[in-house]
Amino acid sequence: MPPPPPLEATRKFLGSYVADAGDFDDIRQEAARMARIDTRTVEQGLAGIEGLLADPPHPPGTLAQLVARDENWKLPDRTSDVAAAEFLGELADLLRDVLRACRCIMTLQARCGRRLLTCTEPEPS
Repeated sequence: MPPPPPLEATRKFLGSYVADAGDFDDIRQEAARMARIDTRTVEQGLAGIEGLLADPPHPPGTLAQLVARDENWKLPDRTSDVAAAEFLGELADLLRDVLRACRCIMTLQARCGRRLLTCTEPEPS
């Protein structure tokens, strides 16, 4: 099955993991919880966000509507695609950190032969 279009993948991810979050820490915790179960969901959300940032949708205002109105995330300007793109860029960075941390944990688990408890902390830089 082909991956969903970026707008659809992003909307699904935001609706599942961002809409009820109070801040980026809440998003990180929920994304890490999901990544421990199945990294594909987080990877698909990240791919959708990256696709939207690489090729913003038309008409103008689509990103702002997606982030501010559809998912109820507070932006400095609820009509600004620029503010929505900045939010999505920060979210993409967070998801990359979560995936890196989870992959690191999975590698350690495989090497030591036992399950480790968490992958909520980003990998040290």
